[in-house]
Parts: sequence; C-alpha cells; structure tokens
Amino acid sequence: MNLSLTRLEDVDGDAFEERPQYVEDALEAPRKVGKHDGKPLVSDGDIDLKLGDNPRPHYEHYPSADDMLLPPAGDFLYELAEQPEIWDTADIADELNVDEERVEKALELHGITIGVFEGSVSADGSDSSTASDGTDADEEEQSEMANGVPLPSGETVSKSLLSDPVYTDKLLLSALFGNGMSVREVSLYLSEYTDENPSVSDIRDAAEEHSILGDGTDESGLRRGPRGKRVTSDGQYVSDPWS
Repeated sequence: MNLSLTRLEDVDGDAFEERPQYVEDALEAPRKVGKHDGKPLVSDGDIDLKLGDNPRPHYEHYPSADDMLLPPAGDFLYELAEQPEIWDTADIADELNVDEERVEKALELHGITIGVFEGSVSADGSDSSTASDGTDADEEEQSEMANGVPLPSGETVSKSLLSDPVYTDKLLLSALFGNGMSVREVSLYLSEYTDENPSVSDIRDAAEEHSILGDGTDESGLRRGPRGKRVTSDGQYVSDPWS
C-alpha cells in the first residue's frame, strides 16, 4: 500500500490538482452488465463517465423491448452478445432491462445464438470459443470484492487486514486520500468496489477520527499552513515553510 506522508499533509478533503493517472482511471465508471449500472457495453462513441455521473444519457441508443424485434436491432444485439461481459441470455436481459423470454425471441428472429459460459456468439449457430476455466466473470468479480479491496494503483488489500467496516480503516483511507482523492470520490470509490455504501459523511467522520482530515488546527490551537507548518492567528508562520 503506497503511502506518502508528504501527500497526506496536503489532504484537506478536496481532490488534488495533480495526481497519478491511475487515480483518474480508477474513478471512471466501470463497464458492467445492467442497464444504467455503469458504462454501456455497446457504445455509440467515446464515453466520459465518472463514478457518480448520471449514466442514462449514454443508453439512449439502446433498443426498447419492442424495437429489439425489428430488423435494425440485429446488428446491435449481435455486437452486445459478443461482449466479454455477456455469458448468456440472462446477461443480455439485464443489460437491456427486458424479460429474458423477450431476449430469446429477439435472438431467434435475428439468427443469433449464444451458449451459456461459452463466451462466444454466432449468427449461424456455431460456437467459436470456450472460457478457459468455465467461470462466470461476474462471479469472479464478486469473489474478489468479498475477499479484498482493490486500490487505484492495482494492488488488492485483503479484508482480513482491514477494519470492519473497511471504510473506517486508517491505512485504506490514508492510501486513497494520499492518492489525491476527495471525500466524495473516496465515498464513491468504496461504494463501487466494496459491498459497503459509505456516505460522504461516513468517510469524513472516519478520516477526522484518524486525523487524516481535521478542523485545520493542531493541539496547540495553531492553524496548519503549507506542508504542516503552523500559523499564528495573525498569519505569521511559526517556522519558515520553505526551509
């Protein structure tokens, strides 16, 4: 877990202006099965969707339950069925928010077949590939979420090493804030990548309890300045902050 004490001195609850690109990437809404649950699996262009953004406008090109039975929907359904997140007709039904029976009828009309856990689709009824371990990708993701918490840097921290609930863990919060996340971003990130749903207030309270965030004063009543230097009530530094 990469921590920077210098960076933590700069934490004030707002996002850092300069932070690693992997933090920006981690705050992107993920691709996932389920209409309006993240980035759409079939897009009509580049998508800039962050955690907490409204995803609905990015699904406007999705066919309705009636439209998916019409010829123009064939190409869309074929592309959707080819996505790596799609394993069976139930996934397609979730992504389109329609009944699975409707999906089966549409696929039959358009001559598209898809096999359970086979990870491939064809318009002529043939299968081209099989998943190497036969494991549902969604189940793997759920298992990882149950056992650990991923960090923006790519590491995963075992829940056995963290406080319960995990959003109260000092080292985890230090890692996220030290990477330059704001209070709101930490709340959104942990809501997405754990089975907890901490509010902004929950995160702020936990961070203040661990002195990651505070009211801006130290035990002597002096206000903290740049890099943690103390400042008197008249604005004078107790020590030179650039020394």
